[in-house]
Order: sequence, then C-alpha cells, then structure tokens
Amino acid sequence: MGRQQNRAERRETADVEPREKAGSEKECDNSEERDNQEEPNNQEERNNQEALSRYAQSLKRESKGQSNAPADDGADSSKCVLVKVDFFDSTKEPPVTVSETETNEGKNVKLTTDDGKTKEIQFDKNGQVTKFTNTDGEVFERQSVGEGEEPVWRNKANFVQPDGVSISVDESYNVKMVDKATQNTVTYSRNGLETTDYAGGGRTVRKGSGNEEWIVVESVNQPMRAMRIVDNKLVSYTDSEGNTFTKTERLTPYDPKNPYSQKPIFEVTGPSTKPCGGNYTITADRSGNVVVRNEDQPDSRDYARRELVNGTVIASDSKPTWRQVKRADGLSVTAEFDDRKRLLKKSISYPNGGNLALEYDKMSGELISVKGTAGGKDVWYEKHLTSYTWSDKDGNRFDANAFVIEEKNAQIVIGTENGQREVITQSGTVVSTSDCVQDAPDIDEAPRVIAKTPPDVDVQANIRLARQHSVAWLD
Repeated sequence: MGRQQNRAERRETADVEPREKAGSEKECDNSEERDNQEEPNNQEERNNQEALSRYAQSLKRESKGQSNAPADDGADSSKCVLVKVDFFDSTKEPPVTVSETETNEGKNVKLTTDDGKTKEIQFDKNGQVTKFTNTDGEVFERQSVGEGEEPVWRNKANFVQPDGVSISVDESYNVKMVDKATQNTVTYSRNGLETTDYAGGGRTVRKGSGNEEWIVVESVNQPMRAMRIVDNKLVSYTDSEGNTFTKTERLTPYDPKNPYSQKPIFEVTGPSTKPCGGNYTITADRSGNVVVRNEDQPDSRDYARRELVNGTVIASDSKPTWRQVKRADGLSVTAEFDDRKRLLKKSISYPNGGNLALEYDKMSGELISVKGTAGGKDVWYEKHLTSYTWSDKDGNRFDANAFVIEEKNAQIVIGTENGQREVITQSGTVVSTSDCVQDAPDIDEAPRVIAKTPPDVDVQANIRLARQHSVAWLD
C-alpha cells in the first residue's frame, strides 16, 4: 500500500484485530495580495472552540485542588495534584492572516495562523476550488470527471485512496473535506482547528502549535477525553473517567529478545479514580482510540481499558481470560476463556433490556447452551453433542444438522437453514424471517484496517502511513 491517507482516515483501534469491511451489503452466503486580520465568525468553529474551552476550564478548576483518589499501596499522594495540561487559550479566538492574490487562472488564498501554520486554496475564474494544501503540506488537486459527475480531489502521492475526496469552501475559507470511501469528514477551520467527524460516530478536535498538539475527543455517549502530544509523543492523556496519565522518563523492562519493545511508563497524576502513581503504558492514535494498560496488575480485569472514538469501551485482563465490550448504544458482551484462550462463556446484555447467557464446548468450540430473555420472550436451548440434538425448555428435540443456533457479534439466529428463523438482533429485538440473514457489524469495530507503526518514525511519515486506513501510534 502507499504511504499516505486522508486525514479523515486517521483512525485505528487498540488491541482489536485488523478487519476491513467490504461494504454494508453482503452476499446471502455471508462471504466476506491583500492581507488583513479577521476574527472567526463560523458557527461550527465556535462550537469546536467552546468544546475545547469547556475542557480547558475544567482542567484549570481541578488543578486548584487535590484528587479524591485513595493513596493506595504506599503511593505518594502528592502525585494526585493535577499536572496541568497546557491547552491553548481557547477562550480567546486566535487571529488569522488572510492573503488573497489574483492570478491568470483565478485566485490564490493563503491563511496563516499565529503559530505559523498555513493552508492554501486555489480557485479558478468560476470560483471553484482547483487545489487545496492543508497544514500538513498535503496537496489535493481537482481531477477531470465525466459530464454530470461530481468533482473529486486527489492527493497524487496517495496511492491507496483511489476514490479521493470532495472539497467545499465557505465564504470564510473554512474547508470541508469528505472522504468518499469512509464518509469521514474533516473540517479545516480558518483559525487552525482541525475537526474530524467519524461516520461511525465520534469527533476529534485538534490544535497544533510548533511541536505540540492538543486533541479533544468527543466519543459517543462518553465524557470528553484529552491528549497532549509533543514531538509526536503522547505526554499526557485524560480518560473518560477523569484519570490523568502523565509520561515519565522511565521505560518498561528491556527484553533482549525484542529490544525495540520498550515503552514509556505513565503515572496517574490526578484527578483520579485510580491510586496515584503506578506503572501504566498507553497506546493511542490521533483519532482518540486509546488503550491504557496497568502493568502492575496484569491479571486484573481492569488491566487493559480501551476507549474508541465511537464510544465503545473494551476491558480485559492480559491473557485474556475475561473480556468485556460495552458499546455506546448499550450493548454489552462479556466473554470468558480458559488459559488456552478457548471460549467458554458469553454474557450478552441488549439495549432493550434482554439478557442471554451462552456456553460453549471447550474442546469443539461449539455453542451448546443459550438461555435468558430477548425481545420479551424466554429463550432456552441446550445442545447434546452425543446425540447431536438441540432441546428446548419443554423437552422437544431437534436434529442439530437441520436445526441451527448460531451467534456472531451478539446476533443470534435460531431455526432451520432453509426455513423460518428467528433472529435476535444486536438491539435485542426478535425478528422472524425466511430470508437469508446478513452478518451483524463487529461489536468492537473501529477503523477498517489497523497497522501499528514503529514509535520513532517522524510525524509526517506517521501521518502518511495513517492514510492507508490506519494511523500513527503515539507510543
């Protein structure tokens, strides 16, 4: 694949296996020169500024007091005083210098913020955008299209984005870019904010200044989170529970078999629901997909906590023998495994209030029990491997070769393969159908393909790699 990606694709998930969706529809068989200073007047930008301002003000208030987190295991309670994240002053909207130059082809507009970052827009004589250069230096040029087709812009150096993007510019020179493949939308405001709205839910607001970046993450149905990045390294992260983690100079132990595996240690510095100090490692991306690992407690169910920009929260121990996925819409799936990673049990809580308990045969991996309620109905089935039959609560028996019960991504299909079936959907409703049943979306799905990159590649290389439907890890 190539080495770049549209900013809208700057997404990945922590510790979730790579997977790429071919589309929403599946086959039935389920195979897969005038300068001036101006103040912003764009409503969307003001909303972004207000979001950052709210978070910055909350940090300032919290930094004046002590955290109420318990000082456990001899931890130094003084560390619970918040290490202030130096967000830019979002209450004061920064000025921008707008330079407009008339050309034979039309007009060039260059916007320079007070931190020296620039973006440039070129218009033809009809006022249509022909070229856009963003603050990362990526150039998107309008391509020739057939009559009646919508215009498309492409970055010629990006070989993995054949669909290109659409670009629109308002009268204040705010640039809106929509990735045609993912439908993620990036808005480059005139005053330097970069806002990404993800088609799968969630938003990030990014501000850069020199070698520093600040990112506020607005996940679905979750409190705001924040990241501070210096020289392409994550130095501070505040999660949705209010825990602030700060990078130290310490590293994880050296492993001669894997000399590049060392990671920086983070400490809880407050305000916090966790004990102060500690030894945490963090893997993150600029899309707000973050995993925090408590290296002091690898056997704890709270060892790894992943928060995705779409609002999904995933917790697990290090093996894992226990893993829980909670989605923003209320769907919760908890799975238990043995020490050989064989699935034993699964508990599903549906958004509409239904609950099911599933059991699996340790040797064959087959589903052997489904019990609980869904869609206001009792569900009770047991599988007998010796006779290879299913039985219901009334003692009726069904040949398991013809009568099928399958679970995938919390969706359960019950019935004969070619006859009437009941489908328990991810919302918990029960639907009867004789049509083929499409696979449900992955419950822990984040972006399409996840690729971890070395922690020390330079920021532009990371960004370019991120545009391959993945993103730069900020180890």
